[in-house]
Amino acid sequence: MLQGLRQNEDSSKFHLEYLRFEIKTFDKVMLRRKVLLGEKLDFVEDSEIEGETKKGDEANLVKIVFR
Repeated sequence: MLQGLRQNEDSSKFHLEYLRFEIKTFDKVMLRRKVLLGEKLDFVEDSEIEGETKKGDEANLVKIVFR
């Protein structure tokens, strides 16, 4: 995918899709971190908790920038 970005550096759609891919990967890493730390998992959709912040949610800055 990175090779495609380098070859199509003017394609805004390509960059947007890559950002989506990175955000999904980041979400998975954060979920795994919660599992490893033994935290209680909350399976609530993001749209239901719009604007709420919880302890450890400082990583939501990436999602805010994306929106």
